[in-house]
Amino acid sequence: MPEIYDRLYRFGGNGGHYDGGRRSLDGWQIFCAGGSRAFRQRGGTLPLRSGGRADDAGIFEKHMPEQGVLGFDGRVVDTAEGERIAKALSGKKVRISEGEDLVGSIWDDRPALPMNPVWILEEKYAGKPAEEKIADLRGEMKKRQATVHLLTSLDDIAWLLNIRGDDIVHTPVVLSYLIVTKQELFLFIHEKTLNEEVRAYLHELGVRIMPYEAVYQIASAFRYERVLLEKPKINYRLFRCLDASVKVIEAMNPTAAAKAVKNSVEQENMRRVHVQDGLVLTRFLRWVKEHAGEKDWTSGPQGNIWISCAWNKKTAWI
Repeated sequence: MPEIYDRLYRFGGNGGHYDGGRRSLDGWQIFCAGGSRAFRQRGGTLPLRSGGRADDAGIFEKHMPEQGVLGFDGRVVDTAEGERIAKALSGKKVRISEGEDLVGSIWDDRPALPMNPVWILEEKYAGKPAEEKIADLRGEMKKRQATVHLLTSLDDIAWLLNIRGDDIVHTPVVLSYLIVTKQELFLFIHEKTLNEEVRAYLHELGVRIMPYEAVYQIASAFRYERVLLEKPKINYRLFRCLDASVKVIEAMNPTAAAKAVKNSVEQENMRRVHVQDGLVLTRFLRWVKEHAGEKDWTSGPQGNIWISCAWNKKTAWI
């Protein structure tokens, strides 16, 4: 997750202890709810469901007052989780306010969203042109009688358009949203990430470039559309933008299954990269065997650093 959304780290303290997901600040009680991984990384503790996430709904149900208002940034809560919370609080007639970023209003030195350059994944790596992938996706939309598809999972967008980026650490994706209709594609992205080559490429695909935050305005304008989406992959704020006249078709994103079936080019590239990976690991293990026990042998170019340096010498790895 980009640092701009790391509110727990910024306001909860680095490595602090969270008593059952709760802290006090100037007389307020703060219930820290969210993915359990973030708490473990920051040294905190939270009651977990069997699925491994913090039991947000249970915390809120216990502590929210009758007819209260629960506010959170809906951009960082998926729709499935948002609906679980809303259902748990329905008996108390709690109103959900997911459209405001309250932390952002007081975080003066907040990092900006990553805006790293986008680049085109050549067909010698992708194995299939984006035009064919888009046509296949529209075919799946037709089967489900969908007129619009909201695609927000970054790996699916990158796969569909054959583009890559560096906005998430160790994951070559681009911060973006994509809306697909029967005739048009709208890519919501920071324009400064696109050079002329990428712009021309996207134009040839029929993609219209839109401001990143405009996705909420466009989605809220839909009327009487049949919108295909996957609730665990779409943020709650975007989902709540949809008008009551919209028919939601809830299903797994068609791109998820499509990208799982590797074409012959992808299969060959995977074989090549496994050979390269095996070679690097073998050299590292030999280095460990030859240097284990030496003075200060644990300092220097070994471990992840050694492997990273070795990998950077390889060509054609993405």
